[in-house]
Amino acid sequence: MGAEADPRYVAAWADERKRDRSGCLACGVVVLLPPLAVLLLTCNAMRLGADPPFGMFFYGIHLMLAFAVAVPLGIVTNLVAGHLRMRGFRCPRCGERFHQAFFQGLNCQHCGLPRGALSDPDSEKGGG
Repeated sequence: MGAEADPRYVAAWADERKRDRSGCLACGVVVLLPPLAVLLLTCNAMRLGADPPFGMFFYGIHLMLAFAVAVPLGIVTNLVAGHLRMRGFRCPRCGERFHQAFFQGLNCQHCGLPRGALSDPDSEKGGG
């Protein structure tokens, strides 16, 4: 475990983590914005004196529909965008796409570099 970390590998894995985290943030934004907009419209309608029996029911239905549409749409959008974003990540050793399948693998599909490796494991074996 005495091998030093290669700066190229450290930077590459930091980029991969950033891509992964940005996907979580994007999911939150996509899922929460439409219902939040409908909720703000509902509050505005209440402030302006909407007709309680029908008016609030109408806005409530819109709020429920916004959640029913936005949550699944946000999840699917995030899965597709996250997949495309992670497919763009290149292996620090061979330069090929690290993730080929929809689900992330633990090793590079081309050269077998373990995910998160801070230096080339093969050069450590040969140098000892």
